[in-house]
Amino acid sequence: MKSQLGAALFALVIGGCADLSSSSGGDAPACSPLSAVSALETIMTASNVLPVTVGSHYINEITVSVTVCEPGTTTCQVIPKVLLDTGSNGLRLFSCSTSLNLPAQTAAGKSVAECVSYADGTSHWGAVKLADVVMGAEKASNIPIQIINPSFGTAPSSCTHLEGNPLKTGYNGILGVGLISEDCPQCVASIGTLPAYYECTGATCNASTMATNKQVVNPVARMPINNNGLILTLPAVGNSGVSTTSGTLTLGIGTASGNNTPTGAPTVLPADGNINFQTTFNSINYTASFIDSGSNALYFPSSSLVASCNISGYTFYCPASPTTLSATQKGFAGAPTKVVPFSIT
Repeated sequence: MKSQLGAALFALVIGGCADLSSSSGGDAPACSPLSAVSALETIMTASNVLPVTVGSHYINEITVSVTVCEPGTTTCQVIPKVLLDTGSNGLRLFSCSTSLNLPAQTAAGKSVAECVSYADGTSHWGAVKLADVVMGAEKASNIPIQIINPSFGTAPSSCTHLEGNPLKTGYNGILGVGLISEDCPQCVASIGTLPAYYECTGATCNASTMATNKQVVNPVARMPINNNGLILTLPAVGNSGVSTTSGTLTLGIGTASGNNTPTGAPTVLPADGNINFQTTFNSINYTASFIDSGSNALYFPSSSLVASCNISGYTFYCPASPTTLSATQKGFAGAPTKVVPFSIT
């Protein structure tokens, strides 16, 4: 859809538990990394502040650069154009985006692999490895990350529409910085109907439960100081739009002089175990609302308030003139509330 990108200050507090979600893309088994770090991504403004770029490959795509190292060494690589995704958890890099020799995560003497399924039907399959992840001047040491590789072992049949090529997806990996630490709390006790974790011997991989300390983890939650959340700040953009812009990702909330909450009392919306809160729009209450920076549009149901049109096989809202609407966001239990105005152009 077409939507105004207004000035935004978005804070996430890490905690609780939830399922995986979000992202976009399509099938592509070959793997070719994207280009080097863009100018917009190279200037770090403070030790816990990272620059982000919006629209570097496709519209409204938010990317950041992440430094990954072999654990306990200075052998590192800067991975550019990593999708910043508040709707999932954990760092996931396409295999061709890094040449580091990262040790395998193991469980019961077997290599650990994971299948991550997204709401758009695509999946990421590959081995879980151990790495030091550096963001700003902080390092999360020896944490599990996923190396996305459709050719690793034998991908399970339930892991469908595998992505494997950054040139197809538009990013070299995904930095999942959602509301929880590990990416699959329910996997500790249950394999589930759509298994996430696997134990592999050679090319044979079997679904398995997975202990918390073996799972892919949100790197922010493992930072030594600024580890209780993040703030994503984006500039105001007019109705005519721009091809690209930049913003900042600040680690921590209220842990340093540069990450204090905005002046005045902010509205904190508690989320449920599935990282959902409530939204009332057009007199209808939606109990499974969430904020997902990995999606590149503002998604909401409206069959009568805004005219729609078809562009390249996709349905967008296309009003004849800018249309201002509003929604009321609420915590998962119904309080507190916050009215959020937005404009469709």
